[in-house]
This record gives sequence, C-alpha cells and structure tokens, in this order.
Amino acid sequence: LNEFLLSFDSRQRSSLGISVHYGSCSSFSLRGSLFLLGVSGRPEEARHYPCGHNYCLDCINDYWDQSDSVGVYLCPQCRRSFNVRPELNRNTILTEIIEKLKAAGSDVALSQSYAGPEDVPCDVCPGRKRRAVKTCLTCMASYCESHLQPHREFEALKKHKLVEPNGNLEEKICEKHLRALEVFCRTDGTCVCLLCVATEHKSHDTVTPEEERAGRQSQLDKEKKGLRKRIQETEKRLEEMKESVVKIQVSWSSLTVLVILRV
Repeated sequence: LNEFLLSFDSRQRSSLGISVHYGSCSSFSLRGSLFLLGVSGRPEEARHYPCGHNYCLDCINDYWDQSDSVGVYLCPQCRRSFNVRPELNRNTILTEIIEKLKAAGSDVALSQSYAGPEDVPCDVCPGRKRRAVKTCLTCMASYCESHLQPHREFEALKKHKLVEPNGNLEEKICEKHLRALEVFCRTDGTCVCLLCVATEHKSHDTVTPEEERAGRQSQLDKEKKGLRKRIQETEKRLEEMKESVVKIQVSWSSLTVLVILRV
C-alpha cells in the first residue's frame, strides 16, 4: 500500500488530499482522516480499532503480543486501554477508499500521458492522441508506449530503426526515393537513404548518423580541451605580466626615493 501511495507525485497526492507520514508504523491521511498501515500492510488486512483508529493486522498483533504478559492493550495512537485484547473487524471503508484512490491514480496517469501542444502525438491512437515515446524511421510513424510494444516483442519489428520522438518526419525522408534518411554521406556532407548509397553515393565515404555524431562530438571535445588549455596559458601569462608590472612599480618607487634623497 505504501508503495502505491508513494507512486503518486506530490501534486497528485495533494489533489487527492493524501499525506504520507513515517514512524514505527507508516501512515497516511486522507481528507483529514488518519490511517496507520505497516510497510507490508495491504488494504484487506486493515483492521478497525474500537476507539476509531485503524491499523494493519500484522502491526497491531506484533504490538499487542508484547502486552500479553501485562494484560493491558493500548491503542498506539490515542493510548486508550483495554483489559481484554480487542477483536478487530475488517475495515471495509478503508478498502473502498484504496480502490477509489487506485482508480483516481489511473485517471491522473492517463491524463498525463496524452500529448500536449509541444509533444509528438502517437500516429496509431484513435481519438485523443497519447504522447509518443519513439519514432520508427522504418515505419515512418511515431508510437506511444502501448502501441510501441509490437516493436519490442516481434523479431521482424525489432530490426526497425527507433529514434527519439520526431514530429517532422518530412525532414527524415529522401525526396527522390521517399525512404528514410538512415546514412550520412561524408563526401557530400548530407544525409541519404539506402537507395542513394547504392546508386549515386556508391563510392562515397558513408557512415551512420550516430557514427558521424560521435565523431563530431569527439572532435568538439578535443577543440574544447585545446581552447581550455590556451585560456589557462593566457591567464598564466597575464599573471606573469601583472607580477612584472608590480616589480617595475616597486623599482620605480625605490628609484624615486633615491633621487629625492640625493637632491
């Protein structure tokens, strides 16, 4: 239950009126009503105490087992005492609340998965579109988490090229062959499709976009490293120049004093 409650982010818990607390027995409150449940507590194990408080069965039994020798059983929250170990009834209200929370949580999660103005929508979703998590350059379509599953389950689809969601697929298509631009031609400095590689770019130096990106990133890192080194060298020379200026000023001051003394 605690894992379920913590699966809500702070904004969702606030909107549902939930607050989570920790102690010897974890707890949560809903619209001001307090419920105490152990770490392994489940809604069906929640028990209603005669004084009105709620505990998971395992937690309260462990707590009361320590009181058997004394013969006095206290409520951990309000400290009300009972001479006879109370018989606890299953809390059906709490179970209903948890079920409602689960339903509300599902609704919130579902609403957050819909594509917004800045998101790439799923091309397969009927009606309201969910947010795409991947774009397939082989299918030339974008998919939400649910509709992406076939690409992860079927061997034939696993070979497709998946990239981060891209809403401008027109820019990824070869105008001549209407196929995905999957190769970078270093000779011409442009992206081409596989048919281009087999024809007019046949003898050119070609690599995958990922390889080209990695190569350029490596070159950029080297240039940044060289630039940092030059900056450090320049700063060092500036410090040396400052020290020289100070020495000249000291020498000039000393010379001025000597001249004055001689005069």
